[in-house]
Amino acid sequence: MMRSDAMRAIQSKKRVAKQRGEYFESLEAVRAALTEKRLALVRLVRERKPASVAELARLARRDFKSVYRDVEALRDLGLITIGATRRGVSSPCEAMPPRLC
Repeated sequence: MMRSDAMRAIQSKKRVAKQRGEYFESLEAVRAALTEKRLALVRLVRERKPASVAELARLARRDFKSVYRDVEALRDLGLITIGATRRGVSSPCEAMPPRLC
């Protein structure tokens, strides 16, 4: 539900469904969580649809360990999903569509 829709519902005394999301205390907290390198990874996932984190690291020309750490942070924020993992099988990455508040 868009913010303006929620406001209209509240004004007309209708019940509004609770929405879940990530919230930051400050702009500095947003900047710390969404670094340029992490945003570049989200763009790469959207554009190139890598089959694994290893492929994403190759596309980004970064080492696997740092990309994996950034992907985990982005996953925790709900910006990227990682497919189910099985030993020896690649896990596809997918960027979540942006939500407007």
